[in-house]
Amino acid sequence: MRRFELILIAALMILVVFIGAVLLRSGYFQSSDQAKDPEARIAAVPEVLTANSAYDKAHARAQRWAKDAEMITAQATWQVVPEFEYNEASWGFVFYSESESSTALISVTESGAGLLDTNGTNRQLNPADLTGWQVDSPQMIETMMNSGGRPFLDRLGEATLVLTLDAAEKPVWKAKLFHEVSGETLSVEADPALGEITSVEQTQ
Repeated sequence: MRRFELILIAALMILVVFIGAVLLRSGYFQSSDQAKDPEARIAAVPEVLTANSAYDKAHARAQRWAKDAEMITAQATWQVVPEFEYNEASWGFVFYSESESSTALISVTESGAGLLDTNGTNRQLNPADLTGWQVDSPQMIETMMNSGGRPFLDRLGEATLVLTLDAAEKPVWKAKLFHEVSGETLSVEADPALGEITSVEQTQ
């Protein structure tokens, strides 16, 4: 083999190695593997702000306001249609501090948590223990959809969805669909620990 051909082959091999290194560094091979593996694709989807992840941010902010701050409620609102899929939402949290004799309203978005307002109260509140909280907001919405939510939206179209984690006494998930034109509502309540439905109510 001629010297020129050897040099050419060596140059091509160096080029192939270089291109492979660039593609590997850019994540090309990882993307290809994800395309073949559905679970890898799901894992690669950026996480959206759920009640659980928003709570972590809100609790950290509340602790800077008062060390004994405990959550009373968490709430988010969406405009939903029959093809609704869980997406980003802003969460509003109310925390109570016995030492401050006050409640604090904290807003959480993708960019962080902010203290919006505080209000003094003469009532001594008893926030529930959230250590058993297992069911996150996407699962609660799916529970509501499977408990009459999809037929409600198929029949009436776009509606407002209000999702609340009430921890004022015993923790309970509350999902409510409201159709502004007809005034019809669908309310579903479930246990945040096990996801068991405790109440379904529809008004016309």
